[in-house]
Amino acid sequence: MLVVGKSEPERIFELLGRKGEVATDRLQLRDAFVPALIAYRGQQWEAAASGFRECLSIIPDDPPSKIFLERIGHFRAQPPAGDWNGAWSLTMK
Repeated sequence: MLVVGKSEPERIFELLGRKGEVATDRLQLRDAFVPALIAYRGQQWEAAASGFRECLSIIPDDPPSKIFLERIGHFRAQPPAGDWNGAWSLTMK
């Protein structure tokens, strides 16, 4: 994510829980999320959308999956620049 006032993107991580204590569905979600994110960063919108929908079939209220599906809709209507680095640029704090 590229925050307002910065020129380099910041990585955002989601804590899942303590090692050995993470629920099975959370681990399944993590495993489905990774290839969806790779497809998203590669501008493979259909594969990414399918992957994030799979994530929502595992945990229906997963906020990151919902956000990425919204962003895919945006990019389908307004494709990113050719030099896009995969980061979402925030326009306000």
